[in-house]
Amino acid sequence: MNLPNRLTLFRIVLIPVIILVYLFPYSAFGITPISFYVQHVSISVIDIVALLIYILAAITDAIDGHIARSRNMITT
Repeated sequence: MNLPNRLTLFRIVLIPVIILVYLFPYSAFGITPISFYVQHVSISVIDIVALLIYILAAITDAIDGHIARSRNMITT
């Protein structure tokens, strides 16, 4: 398995991680996520963590495409 395929699988694994970050029952465990207010809009730490995971997935997509194109890799 080549590196672009591994990066793609890593991205696929990140999808359930983002879902779990949003759906985890924080209040059942006594956890109250911190919220920030920016111009009357509440932004939770959960939103920021999910955004960072999404950005990581986007970066791996760009790296995956660059490596595959530069080395002429094709998955059959």
